Amino acid sequence: MYETQIQQPAKYRADFPLRIAALASIQDWDWVTWHYWGDGSLNMASNDQSPFAKRLDVTTAQHPQGYHFTYDEVQTSLMMAAGNIFVRQAWKHAPNPTVFIYGSNSLYSPQSMNYGHSYGYTGKDMLQTVYQYGTRIKIDTTREDDIVIGPVIKFAERNAHNPYTPTSEITMDWKQGYFQAISAQAVAYAGRISNKGELWLGNFKLSNVAIHNPDSIYSPVDTASPYLAIAIYTKDGKTLPSLGALPYPWVLPVLTLVTS
Repeated sequence: MYETQIQQPAKYRADFPLRIAALASIQDWDWVTWHYWGDGSLNMASNDQSPFAKRLDVTTAQHPQGYHFTYDEVQTSLMMAAGNIFVRQAWKHAPNPTVFIYGSNSLYSPQSMNYGHSYGYTGKDMLQTVYQYGTRIKIDTTREDDIVIGPVIKFAERNAHNPYTPTSEITMDWKQGYFQAISAQAVAYAGRISNKGELWLGNFKLSNVAIHNPDSIYSPVDTASPYLAIAIYTKDGKTLPSLGALPYPWVLPVLTLVTS
């Protein structure tokens, strides 16, 4: 992940790690790495026998990345949760990804060189399609034209298509402003909840959710319309408790949030 969330202070960005975990799951990625050019991390990784078998370096506050990765304990905690969910493959990948096949024109034609329009305007359709169906890219220099195999969410439909449901587990509803994922190994939610402070998340019920804004916080969260990001997952690969295993759903009676 490169140049993401840079200098974007906002109280709603805690959903970002969960969305990255969802994208990685949809696409069935093998690994996700966070890096920045020029800080030496890539060189150190290439010279290390096991570069990803240790804790990542914490970016210092003197670096633009450190504006949030150093002091934002809310987003950082969600990054840890999202990482655990990803490495344990707790969420399913898209079952039948749409395949974008690009021919020689998209590779060599000057018309395809316009920055931001790589692979032509068809390439923009990938931006929405990946979140609904998953995507794969193939380069075929034996053909001149492009072809798409599978369903597509057009770029022109970006302000209409909702919600995005790439699997039976993941829902991204941008009109209602929430992300939700429910599987046997991990559940997660980011968005507003009722002013009663309650939320059902799979077999879990959150109740008495209270927002505590720190003193002098910039842009405090509206306590009458609580916003939260939460993830519950297993670290041993086992499934979360189910209704069949417990006489009642799990209840988290009190959840106090300190906003980022």
